[in-house]
Amino acid sequence: MSPNLPRPGSVRRKKRRQLAVRLHARLILPKLVDRLSRGFITVDETTADRWSGWIESLQSDPAWEVIEPVVDMPEAWPEAWQRARNKGFSEATEHHQAIFFTRLFERTIEESRFDLGRITWKRALNCWASLADGEYFTKNVLEPAAVQLNDEQRRQVLTTLLDGPMAGLRSTGKNALRLKSWDAPPSRRPLQFVLDAVNTTHDILADPPGPVADGAIERAETIQKVLTRCVVDAMDRRLESLDYSSVQLQPILDVFDGALTRCRHLQFPAPLSRVLLRRGLDVIWNLRDAGRDDELGIIPPMVDRLEPCTERLADSADDDAFGLEGAIADLRVFQGEEELSLDDRKAAFEAALQICPGHRNASRLLSYVLLEQANRDLLKTAALPDATARVNLIRDRIRPLIERAAEKIERAETLYPENDLLAGYRADLEGEIERFHLVLEPDHED
Repeated sequence: MSPNLPRPGSVRRKKRRQLAVRLHARLILPKLVDRLSRGFITVDETTADRWSGWIESLQSDPAWEVIEPVVDMPEAWPEAWQRARNKGFSEATEHHQAIFFTRLFERTIEESRFDLGRITWKRALNCWASLADGEYFTKNVLEPAAVQLNDEQRRQVLTTLLDGPMAGLRSTGKNALRLKSWDAPPSRRPLQFVLDAVNTTHDILADPPGPVADGAIERAETIQKVLTRCVVDAMDRRLESLDYSSVQLQPILDVFDGALTRCRHLQFPAPLSRVLLRRGLDVIWNLRDAGRDDELGIIPPMVDRLEPCTERLADSADDDAFGLEGAIADLRVFQGEEELSLDDRKAAFEAALQICPGHRNASRLLSYVLLEQANRDLLKTAALPDATARVNLIRDRIRPLIERAAEKIERAETLYPENDLLAGYRADLEGEIERFHLVLEPDHED
């Protein structure tokens, strides 16, 4: 007998052991899968034979001490599974379980079993996270010839393994947006399921970081980018169909209501909030160019609809509003134009300048508001007869009004030197100063 051939006894022992493993798998796997899938899927003998390596590996793990006594006790699950995880799985077992939960997750997406899907996705990711960037992953998950992959190539490995679930999430999200039924709200439950899955991917795989995990996180985050792009494209198609020379108010608002509803369900992603803000301002400017913004009364309802977007961008800790200072200031200016009181108009224009210092339109309009406020102070002094001009008590009461008017006129000139009303108000101010024989502090003099 050739020394390179296995002994007959060893072959028989190997076959007996393999048979014993398969028989045990046929006994255990249907029950274990039933517990882990909450009765969603069943396992036949062929499948049990194919997955027998999972049971063979599991029997050698510390976790088996927890699982074996309760596999026939449905009431012990899912708590038993968490106790088993705490006890410990080998990397080989985690690999089997990662594949199982990933495939189960795909099935839950297909059948819209979202509650089970949430649990299953967490379990799949926990399994993959325990393997990512480790030695076992390198030797047993990567192709043998690809062990020397660089980091950029390694980023694609888990992404490829999760391609099915990611495609399912992307498709579910698109369908949930109901883009062809723009007036109808999105399907909340499946859309939330997709967003939760994206967030869960980040939460579980982000720590510790590594190229394999990072690649999968990036792939998951592209799902929200795709959904954002779908909403933007659907909105833009509707906006492009508008004729600003004849369109009425409600069709415009309907476009933004549909977009905002979807933006809200997507939890106001910064890219979508940015686009909505810009598109809303474009509509106002287009109507202004057509001379129809006042006719339609577009500004108040549009400002109301864009406000949540600006709040989302302003409240972000990630500088999501960077580069949008001018746009947000434009919105505040439009808001100020619609205010009735001078104080409210001034507050809006001041807010615009705080967001975008030097904003020309805000500076110009605030300059006119300040002159109007100065004029109101000067009108109060002008109402007093000349005979009171030398009465010290009257002069003391008048001084703060004139000083305040002087300050407002000075600031109005600083903000917008081209203001055509400046000369007239300065003349009025100087006339009142002379009439009441006042000498103002240097800050209040010309």
